Amino acid sequence: NNKETTIDFGNDNPIFGEPSCLEGSDCVVRSIAMREDGGFSANYQPSDALTNEARRLFSKRGLRGGRRLESTADGGVLNPIVCLDYGSTMIFDVSIEHYPVYLKDHLANNLPDFDYGLFRELEKKMKDGEEIEHFAFTFGQSGTFVFADSANSELISIFSVMGETEKCSDDGKYISPISYDSLLKAGISTNSNV
Repeated sequence: NNKETTIDFGNDNPIFGEPSCLEGSDCVVRSIAMREDGGFSANYQPSDALTNEARRLFSKRGLRGGRRLESTADGGVLNPIVCLDYGSTMIFDVSIEHYPVYLKDHLANNLPDFDYGLFRELEKKMKDGEEIEHFAFTFGQSGTFVFADSANSELISIFSVMGETEKCSDDGKYISPISYDSLLKAGISTNSNV
């Protein structure tokens, strides 16, 4: 069992999710934008959507040294593959029209027992018209996870989460366009027998 610290954003904050700092992780927080015209967009610049208040909340919750906030904003790599270290939190900038949906039957997923209940709860809240601007999820399991834009299942982003003792192969470049090489680097290979 992993010891974790959960961050409570309060009831009036437009962030939905359960971000936490897992024991043994660096508690890195990154973000990715859901584009207004569909799909995911990631770059290495701070996101305007993550306000100073959110940053203050992360650093104030008793996390030693606070979280390292490495965020992304609109205008970067479209529908990328993202390498995350174990315990990283991803904050998705979302809207009623565009939010991440876990593609449980996608062939690249390699964790059949992944609990994506929080993503299903996000979908329900969005369909009910709740005002949510950000969705936070901490990846506490290693593996490959494929998400689609709620409005277009062909617009995907792949998250490759390393094990507790592993690190992304090139930590400085954790965002890549989806290509044969980036899939191989993330440990995803094609099987000609499929």
